[in-house]
Amino acid sequence: MRVVKRLLAALVVCGGAAPVEVPSEVPSEAYTHPQQLVAIAGGRRLNLFCLGAGSPTVLFEAGSGSSSSTWRHVQGTVATYTRACAYDRAAFGFSDPPGRVVDAANVVDDLHQLIVAAPLKTPLVLVGHSIGGLYATLFAAEHKDEVAGMVLVDPSFAHQFESFAAKDGKSDTSKLYGTFRAMADEMRVCQALVHAAPPGQPPGGKEADCLPSAVMPEHPDAVLLAALTQQWTRPALFDAKVSEAQSFIPTTEGEGHPPVDDDELDAASGNLGDMPLVVLTAGQTMGSFPGLSDAQRAQFAAAWTAGHDALAHRSSRGKNVPVADSGHYIQIDRPAVVLDAIRHVVDDVRAAAPAH
Repeated sequence: MRVVKRLLAALVVCGGAAPVEVPSEVPSEAYTHPQQLVAIAGGRRLNLFCLGAGSPTVLFEAGSGSSSSTWRHVQGTVATYTRACAYDRAAFGFSDPPGRVVDAANVVDDLHQLIVAAPLKTPLVLVGHSIGGLYATLFAAEHKDEVAGMVLVDPSFAHQFESFAAKDGKSDTSKLYGTFRAMADEMRVCQALVHAAPPGQPPGGKEADCLPSAVMPEHPDAVLLAALTQQWTRPALFDAKVSEAQSFIPTTEGEGHPPVDDDELDAASGNLGDMPLVVLTAGQTMGSFPGLSDAQRAQFAAAWTAGHDALAHRSSRGKNVPVADSGHYIQIDRPAVVLDAIRHVVDDVRAAAPAH
């Protein structure tokens, strides 16, 4: 533990301190306890973990159900050449519960408060995974002056479920939306189980599926596994997870009715000018959708790629890069690809910065 503390003392630098060399993978122990708890409105605190120094600051936004630990394979390397910060959204990791609906607008509001209160130097580079990419996109639309560039890692996007249904012309669309609703229902079942379980104890038996295998380490790591499992026994986390799903997944009776996140993104759907932007599209994401035929997976993959193409086209300097041999968590399966994209955007931002 002393080794970890010495390493973190060297990495967590302030103000004008010189950049330091850091390992490509941050020790797991760094993600098993709070780092900087930043106070925002409502007496709440968000956990922020920053390494390195330099400009622009790279800020990581995790996917649904994930904490800052999902960036452990890339944050350290980015910190060798610029400031690299990851944070936990409300109720996840070591951040306080949100105390309100978890929709895109409220997540963006929390993030803006965090940036101001920390404070983090802007404009920064946002790196968002999955639904974190959706949140990053809305933040960039609403706070253009605070975002210099973006990397979107297999991101979610507005109306993605509608686009899946549009591609699935030969199947029963109502049944398809029923599948989406079932995903949200499963989260509510887990929410009830965790509320009923003894404090600190995960639900047992087959309900162990409530623990998110996708965000657990892909290699045995008892320290991080124990910390993540403990986090996923907190009722507040499942309350936030269910609220997030209700805002994102279309579950209303009118099939195809846009959920609240879609409406919020539609209101801020302008282009992003010439912002450096890289979208990464995983080739194996659709394998995580159970019960789909091969034809449906191919159709949905086409819709997924088209949605990512549209995101990239919001900037005149945007591009969509396919990552054929990766699942949805590209930062875990193929961290070098994510690192290349971040370095590309950071270099572009620096090249465009006015000389002092």
